[in-house]
Order: sequence, then structure tokens, then C-alpha cells
Amino acid sequence: MADDDQPLEPFWQRGLVAARAALRCRARSKRTKLRCRAPALTGWQVCRFHGARGGAPCGKANGAFRHGRRTKAVVEARQAVKRRWKENRAQLKAIADRLTAGAAAEFPVANLTRPRKPQTG
Repeated sequence: MADDDQPLEPFWQRGLVAARAALRCRARSKRTKLRCRAPALTGWQVCRFHGARGGAPCGKANGAFRHGRRTKAVVEARQAVKRRWKENRAQLKAIADRLTAGAAAEFPVANLTRPRKPQTG
């Protein structure tokens, strides 16, 4: 028999063989505890339904800004202020301890807690 006598394999069978050989998604169902059987995307361990290529871009490329309260710069600034507040509170406490040890009657110690916000309405 010559090579020309062999029946040609349909194009869809080649794709089917490749799909069956693909790595499978590693996501697991909470309810059944079985793995997802969808093929994982190239370079990912999960399928498109379970997060491959997912996620929004960072910064201005996202374009869904409503306010700036949770930007990286603001969060870092807020954390720096918090750290500074703790340092200052510790220093004030040390000063108050020194004052109370020496002359408690001459220098009354103020409350060293953070002031409360005024209540409205």
C-alpha cells in the first residue's frame, strides 16, 4: 500500500487529540470535592472559568476610580501616620512617667489617648 491509499485523518480529530492531551484545571469543587475537568490554559494551572488571565489591570489602565482613598500612595501615607502616632504616644507616655515620678502634684498628666471625633446629630 502506498501513502496515498491511506485515508486522511479529518482535521477535527487532530484537534481532539490535542485537547485530550492538554493539562487539566487544578480547581476543586467545594461541594463535590472533585477537580474541574476543563483544559487549563497554556502557562496557567487553571481554566478560563477559574481565573486564568483574570484580574483587572492596576492603576489608570483600570479606569474605575471613584475616589483616591485606597491608592497605594494614600495607604502608605496612612500607615506612616499611624506609625508616627504610635511613636509619639510612646514618647509622651515616657515623658508623663518621668513627670509623675518626680513631681506629681506640680504637673498633672493629661489623658494620652487619641482624641475622640465630635458626634454630630
